[in-house]
Amino acid sequence: MPIVDRSMVGGLWRTDANYKSALYLKNILATTELTVTPILYLSNGGQYTLADVRLQPEGIAVVDINASLRQQGIAPWATLSGYVEVKYKWAWDALCVTVRNADTLHSELFNFNLRSLLSIRWAESNCPAGRALVETGAQCQWIHFTDESLLQAAECEYNGEQRDQRANWPTLCYSCISRH
Repeated sequence: MPIVDRSMVGGLWRTDANYKSALYLKNILATTELTVTPILYLSNGGQYTLADVRLQPEGIAVVDINASLRQQGIAPWATLSGYVEVKYKWAWDALCVTVRNADTLHSELFNFNLRSLLSIRWAESNCPAGRALVETGAQCQWIHFTDESLLQAAECEYNGEQRDQRANWPTLCYSCISRH
């Protein structure tokens, strides 16, 4: 398989006087090192490309987002948030990436996993109108939503029954409510 550009996206990050955010990177390749480029996207549209991270085979690295912003000339106590993109080159998805946000003052800890941009694009391009792929136990299957918004309490047909989304919320594998 040819080496191609890869990207993983997602993972809400947040910094302020109490929140400390970190990016956890895991190379799942047993014999090959990877070089990855983390990019922070701010909620105001700005972006910051962080220093490349070299991951040893099956290696783990932690990127301190607060310290990385400080190196970019931004106060680490500034109230900022956004999402992360991690770019690298490989023939298949070879990373596990998690963003961890910790506020020790208020005993809060939030973890967000990143997803391969290719899998998100596949789900969007293969999603029938008004449907979403959801996890039902050990497998994923398509269910039909009568409303395009997952945030509203629309009725959905699920295993032949009508259920309210708020009462029995399935875990989304891919959210791809289509508008066409």
